[in-house]
Amino acid sequence: MKRRLRKKRRLGEFAEFGFNIRFAMSPGLGASARNAILDAFLDQIERLGLQFGGGGIHDWDGFAELCGRGTATEQHRAAILAWLEQHADIENPHVGELVDAWHGWD
Repeated sequence: MKRRLRKKRRLGEFAEFGFNIRFAMSPGLGASARNAILDAFLDQIERLGLQFGGGGIHDWDGFAELCGRGTATEQHRAAILAWLEQHADIENPHVGELVDAWHGWD
């Protein structure tokens, strides 16, 4: 496949990677506490130059990737996992492996 098509289709050297994020908030939290944790989580995502798509109320599941063109890295994954693990009101944090953000996840 020609380089131009690989770039257009984000294949080969132009592949962009992201990762799945799952966590649960403590069931005893009120709405304002859940919203504060979610706001802090999204601030951390944005500080790292990532974007997050997903949702939930107590159990959250989504996908994070780099904003714009580019790829998430192992350092992004480690930073998000460390952030989730340091919060006592977040249970069962899981950060998935890097996968192709365009062609490699479901």
